[in-house]
Amino acid sequence: MCCLFDGVNFLFKYRSFLYSGDKDHTRMLSHNELFFPSPNLFNDPFDSNFPFHYDEFTREEFIKYWTDRFKSENTQISDSKAAKRALDLYGECRTPEGIKKIIKWQEDILQELRGNKIGIFSMSGNCSSILSWAHYSQSHEGFCIGFDKEKLTHFVNSDYSLDLGEVEYKEDYPIINVYKTDEHEKITMLFWRKSIEWKYENEHRIIWYDGANKTLLIDSGIISVVILGCRIKQENKDRIISVIKSRPVAIPIFQAKIKKNSFCLEFEEIVG
Repeated sequence: MCCLFDGVNFLFKYRSFLYSGDKDHTRMLSHNELFFPSPNLFNDPFDSNFPFHYDEFTREEFIKYWTDRFKSENTQISDSKAAKRALDLYGECRTPEGIKKIIKWQEDILQELRGNKIGIFSMSGNCSSILSWAHYSQSHEGFCIGFDKEKLTHFVNSDYSLDLGEVEYKEDYPIINVYKTDEHEKITMLFWRKSIEWKYENEHRIIWYDGANKTLLIDSGIISVVILGCRIKQENKDRIISVIKSRPVAIPIFQAKIKKNSFCLEFEEIVG
């Protein structure tokens, strides 16, 4: 199943006309706004929600981790004071009560990160997935917005608070050790890894590190094509065409259709 636009040049967002966090999916077309939901709103309960493990560490690993942590939280603290705090904490963690305290402290921080800090805008590298149209575009009654990948990448790279990349699909469940897993790998496993069962999505995502449930204005030239679902209702089709015509620069609109004698969609440009 292939699409004229699939490949390296475009990324896609499947949309519906049903209520969602951004209230009106056509606003993305009319205002060039992307909505970044918290991972807590996702339909996959495992997404960005893998537990951290605290039960395996050496004295040196513990002290180094917490020394670095205290220094990152307070840039004014001296190396010696940060190390002293880490050493004191190591003494506390050798009791059951101390271990519970540290775990709760860390879990509260993670929940704040997942719920109120990180925002994720999900896209697909594939506009012809029958499953994706069914799951994310109102059973093919919705539409699909195509982004120019090169322009989007340039836009994201110009802002240090944004990251764009591909999701990794794995069969193995991630094991994240607070003290042994390096910081880059923690972020990768937590926010860029999903079960192999989601592989059909071919997901790419933008992570906004302080953008939970916020909207981001992108350059108007990034949105480059719109594809209408094969079951789209006429009134919604007219609505999309009207929104596109109101843009300063028109973008092409394609209609998805069921291809005869094949489990495949084909796409025809709407002219006029």
